[in-house]
Amino acid sequence: MSDDDITLDPGGPRQRILDAAIDLFSAQGYAATGVREIARTAGVNQAMINYYYGSKVNVLKAIFERSIGLYGQTVLGSLAGDGEPLEARMRRFFGETIAMMRRHHKLFRITWSELHYDTPEIAEFKAGLIRERLLPALLAFVERHRHLLPAGLRPEQVMPMLPGMVAWHFIVAPVYTRVIGVELDDAFYETFADQLTRLTLHGLLARSAADQGEER
Repeated sequence: MSDDDITLDPGGPRQRILDAAIDLFSAQGYAATGVREIARTAGVNQAMINYYYGSKVNVLKAIFERSIGLYGQTVLGSLAGDGEPLEARMRRFFGETIAMMRRHHKLFRITWSELHYDTPEIAEFKAGLIRERLLPALLAFVERHRHLLPAGLRPEQVMPMLPGMVAWHFIVAPVYTRVIGVELDDAFYETFADQLTRLTLHGLLARSAADQGEER
């Protein structure tokens, strides 16, 4: 799998269980996947899943924890640099987020498609992860640039948009390629971060400041 560097115990049963769950959840969804199927795919018995994770829900929690942790690290690193122009930081944020989600596309497809899975057992777990690992960095970044936002637009309204634009692309990518016939290769992704940066900062019809400056 492309997420083969997400290692807990390389080659061990704990990691094989997580790898199998990532493959199965990303292909057919959490609800449609049974513990027996995870065990069979991982080459272990069901008792091993209970031993390492306790339940299927806890396997999903482990996936959430890993993906949100990876994304939190990316946010903290890419949005740093107070002396840099906003556009440069936004381009780095989108570029690093896209690269990470390409590398771990199965992991993030599960996280975003199953994020609405709101059983009482995991609702607060997900909220806690986001509060601890994502919210402070994203809100602090948006707050620093509040003066650039239209009057009345609050940071908490802007914050979900940043990861959401990238995540939605990877959720619909398998269908997207069939609908429009575009290959999602390195050349496509080289321009994707720049396009998202322009869209975020300048709007759908506006041009970047660099483009406008070329006409002066």
